[in-house]
Amino acid sequence: MSYKVAQITGMFSASGGGAPRSVADQIAAVQSQGVQVTLFTGYSEEFPLTPDAFDLGDCEIVSCPLLGHSYLGYAPSVLKQLAARAAEFDVIHLNGVWHLTAVIGARIARRAGVPYIVTGHSHLGQYHYSRHAMIKKALHHLLIKKVIRGAARIHVTAEWEKSTSIHAIGNTPIVKIPLAVDLSPLLPPMPRGEARRHLGLSDDGFHVVSFGRLAQQKNPLFLLDAFRTADLPAGSKLVFVGPPEQAVKTEVLRIARDAGIANRVTVIDYASGLDRKAWLSAGDLFALPTHDDNFCISAIESAASGTHCVLSPHVGAYEYIPDDLVDVIPLEMAEWALTLERHARSRPQQNPPPDTFRLQFKAETIGKKWINVYGSILNLQPRM
Repeated sequence: MSYKVAQITGMFSASGGGAPRSVADQIAAVQSQGVQVTLFTGYSEEFPLTPDAFDLGDCEIVSCPLLGHSYLGYAPSVLKQLAARAAEFDVIHLNGVWHLTAVIGARIARRAGVPYIVTGHSHLGQYHYSRHAMIKKALHHLLIKKVIRGAARIHVTAEWEKSTSIHAIGNTPIVKIPLAVDLSPLLPPMPRGEARRHLGLSDDGFHVVSFGRLAQQKNPLFLLDAFRTADLPAGSKLVFVGPPEQAVKTEVLRIARDAGIANRVTVIDYASGLDRKAWLSAGDLFALPTHDDNFCISAIESAASGTHCVLSPHVGAYEYIPDDLVDVIPLEMAEWALTLERHARSRPQQNPPPDTFRLQFKAETIGKKWINVYGSILNLQPRM
């Protein structure tokens, strides 16, 4: 059976963080199984619609400018078209919950009698409820609870995301499926020496690389403090690679300057293509002491490149990474500093994992899991 699925997101942009890529990879996964997908999404001047940055295949795109602040994710024209077309879809898939397009999209799905799935992207986790706690509590009871209770499934990507979100999910059925990650552009991994020569790095220096948005949630100031506290060899480098929140970038560079280590800390706003592949292989460590990361594609890419990962317990991806390629360290400054020191003394060799690691994130593998979910939902809840 060929399914028709609507993917709904408040905003879809290459510069909008990891969620757009997650949506794009999810679309590719189900398309690999013959699913017809229509993407309903908004955009703004700050985050323009850039589907050309992703491989969306023959996905139909329905889009309009967001009304109001992009944080609201309110795309009125898109919602009007969704309401008119909802009944043509077998399943409606909402990405995120803290935006108006998802909240109204859930209502449209319920009225049309079409089952819907919610992918939380960790936004149902305790960390997100702790930010603007009073507002989030009120919104949960007024809006989000109904979205969750009405869902056919809540999608989580890892056991960590499930455990930290269960307080909000309640009795709604949960499905755990990792994100699809196209690792083929990274394979075979660039040898570390070649990667360092490409990037102009010293062959023998100790390098700690952190991929992802330079944002408060990713806890970069903690990593910076651990790096400057640790007893590391002269010439050790800390490199942040990813789009920055400007205030966080300014603070990172200020602290590095005040601590006298500005020449050892680098912020690179964007890396793509061969440069990205090189950075994933060049570091002795990939480090991410994040407060909240339901999956973390960068950790999977780093492990696929053979780079050892040092992660906080709040990174869902760690359950998928071989034990010899990952350390999971509580957010205790002394423990992180000691871990950096230990790896500086005995630097991890580049150690690409076996093919079975890559296959668990392949589009076809993930697509088959989603086909099973759709079949289960539609058998339990026939279309009206």
